[in-house]
Amino acid sequence: MADRLSFLNLLPTAVRTPLADLFKSGATLINNLTGDVTGNVTGNITGEIIGKTSTGYYTLIGGTTVPVSGTAGYSPGCVFIKTDAALGQCSSWVNLGTVTSCLFAPMGPVVGYGCTHAGALATIGGDTQEDFIIPSIRTNSVSFMDYLATDDTDYIAEQWPTTGMIHAILSNNPGATHSLQYAVIEQGIEPGCDIVAAGIATTTTDNPFTVALEGVQQGDIVNVCHGSVNAAPRTIAAVISSNDQLTITLSGAPTAGDKVNYVVWRPRGGFKPSHYIAYADLHTTVADVSAPYTAAITIAGALATDIPIIQFNGSDDTDTLILATAAAGSITATLSANPGTTHILAYMVLRAY
Repeated sequence: MADRLSFLNLLPTAVRTPLADLFKSGATLINNLTGDVTGNVTGNITGEIIGKTSTGYYTLIGGTTVPVSGTAGYSPGCVFIKTDAALGQCSSWVNLGTVTSCLFAPMGPVVGYGCTHAGALATIGGDTQEDFIIPSIRTNSVSFMDYLATDDTDYIAEQWPTTGMIHAILSNNPGATHSLQYAVIEQGIEPGCDIVAAGIATTTTDNPFTVALEGVQQGDIVNVCHGSVNAAPRTIAAVISSNDQLTITLSGAPTAGDKVNYVVWRPRGGFKPSHYIAYADLHTTVADVSAPYTAAITIAGALATDIPIIQFNGSDDTDTLILATAAAGSITATLSANPGTTHILAYMVLRAY
């Protein structure tokens, strides 16, 4: 039996101690178990996953809803197991807060897609293609990129990863005065970054316009795309994070009521993510010869309340993405021209925890 339970030695004490206190013969986990487990455990284990200290604070608990930040009663280091984790959700969480005010953050891999890393890059200039060395990136990664700083209204025509690099084709030579921000998505990994905030912002007639987002910090990485437009399409020239807000600059003044989809990334740890990646992949377009030029992507589990971020991953021209929308069972990109069969779209679909 000791050999069978040897894997427990690999777990943190907060996890190992409650798990070692199982009754044999299909026992149920209960509070404050003591003693050693002997013999063989048979049958089904039912009931709640619970471990507590002698003072009544949780050290191990499971369920379908991660405890709300600020809730009392969880020991520092308490592990929460999300028993219904699916898609890009994380199944293991740890309390980084106190017994009077918990703060559960994810730890370990996600079930589906996660962000391996995100960061900022300075352009070099010379021509419209920029190539950046990022050793950990792989060809089968899904990447996203936006302007961080600019002195004009250039846009990113396409961006794509290869082993150890990420590449971008820009609408004009950026010189050395521009900077870009990127995020890399992969499946079944332990994320290096989690989502601070995601949503759909409504424009005013100001350009740039600001989006109030409590908890966002200067230096957070942002990816965006249009969610709807009421007049002539505009490209997104830059998006910058600062304390408690985003500042988004378009190629021209928007009409009031346009929508911009956004996601904000930060290195994992110290906060509870607001959203997870429900779906992500690449999609090759088919021809659409009449306006509006659309690319519908079938995703069986997509919801109308999801937030889609779509960008060009491959192109042979300077077409732009006008907007991205979600519906039950699909997401749709509306493009500036017939994409034919030569364009590739990178997409991620975000859903609230």
